[in-house]
Amino acid sequence: MIHQTSRWLIILVLILTVVVISNSCATNGQQKLTRNLAPSRAEVDDFVAKVSSSSPEVSADLLIRIAQSQLITDKRRKIALLEEAYHRGSDAQKKLRMKRWTGPVDTASGRLSAAYDLELDELSIKTRAVRTMSSLDAARSRELFVQIPRLKLPPLSCADDLGYELSSFYKTLKEVQQKSFTPNEISEGNGLRFIQPYIAEVESPAQIAPVVDLIVDSNLTTSELNVLMSTLVSALKGVKDDPKSFALSLTSGGLANSLQNLIKKGRDNDVASGPLLNAFRAYFLRELSVQCPDMRVGNEQKNRLQVEFSRVNKWFVSSISEDELKARIGERSNETQFWASQESRSFLMRVKRLRFGTGQTALTEEERNNDDWQRELRQLLMDLGQWTGSGAETESEVFHEKCNLYDALYSLSPNSALRTEVLIAFASYLRAAPMQESSRIEWLFHGHNLLNRTRSLGPERLKIINVFNTSATQALQLYSQFDDLTSPQLTH
Repeated sequence: MIHQTSRWLIILVLILTVVVISNSCATNGQQKLTRNLAPSRAEVDDFVAKVSSSSPEVSADLLIRIAQSQLITDKRRKIALLEEAYHRGSDAQKKLRMKRWTGPVDTASGRLSAAYDLELDELSIKTRAVRTMSSLDAARSRELFVQIPRLKLPPLSCADDLGYELSSFYKTLKEVQQKSFTPNEISEGNGLRFIQPYIAEVESPAQIAPVVDLIVDSNLTTSELNVLMSTLVSALKGVKDDPKSFALSLTSGGLANSLQNLIKKGRDNDVASGPLLNAFRAYFLRELSVQCPDMRVGNEQKNRLQVEFSRVNKWFVSSISEDELKARIGERSNETQFWASQESRSFLMRVKRLRFGTGQTALTEEERNNDDWQRELRQLLMDLGQWTGSGAETESEVFHEKCNLYDALYSLSPNSALRTEVLIAFASYLRAAPMQESSRIEWLFHGHNLLNRTRSLGPERLKIINVFNTSATQALQLYSQFDDLTSPQLTH
């Protein structure tokens, strides 16, 4: 009996995870809406004013979207909006993007990683604004990029579940360099002098793979390539010990591929790779002095880190031996997965009964479209609204569990009236959820999922949107209004 219950829990967790992840993606095949009449200048001005007074994340995000849209055609005004978005990014709650590269996603850190994908941290907002600006005013985009504070990346511990995600920053650096310098300026070495300091200031293992990619992808003369490879060799000596970021750079960041490409580029341009490989060997040894419990290197290890390490180790003139790998083992993560408390599992099992009844086959829509089934769903909806957690879960865990449950109830609802009822309850919960202030991007992650759900409701959509009718909770109203301004009507 216990075994069967565990099996059902696993099935339900997988179902809920798939539902949430699928709903975080755009609109799943929604037909594109086209506008019959363009919004008036007054409508757009009023909307921009509302956006400018919202939270930093929402304000910056929507200002960038407005500048990218056809709502405004004046180039100078687009540039002004992007500058405002760039500066609003300084007040964003999260400072740079993090990612859960490995491990279960049905955890608080897994949901936080998905929320980071909205690119509403300070660094992402500023690089998004710069990239959009580069097509309007390349010189100004460079001025803004150099104002971005230099990356300061504290070393992670093995117990950390999220790692740094920096690829967008270095891709933006490359784009700015390519677009903001004239061919004559490039030939005079200005482009090289622009990117060289960013290589010299590398201090975290998380920066190395994207920096190597930057060198590989840049159009460089032989002498310029030699300069940048020498700069990287010097920078490697100052990289901080960070076993977690080092392991992630090999297992998820593609460092081995990047390094192989740089060696090939050096060979094709008659630039010796010996100093580079010697520097990487010393760097590897230093970083491997501490290893994480789930990502270790050694002859007896069988994991992705060992595979990638063995691959690179063959390129060194003197391979790193087993005797040189005397490592201290770091801490394990103690993060728990969702549904660990008795109360949360109880809600999960009640969702299971709504989905499967007393059998093992999912109920049909017709079987769910009866008074008894709907009474059971409404009772669950009422109990869910009153549930605040058992005390065993963190605020973040309860928040994500409740949002997942609301989303599951929406998916199970057999008619539009019940779906609207579930979404209104979901919206009411979001309106009052403390996460709206304590972690705005996590709140917005589920808020966007809710908005995606409303798009198929027609006139009933307004009932849900109007729940967010106060100045403190206007974020989703603004996103809804942006959708309406850019594509309010469906035409055939």
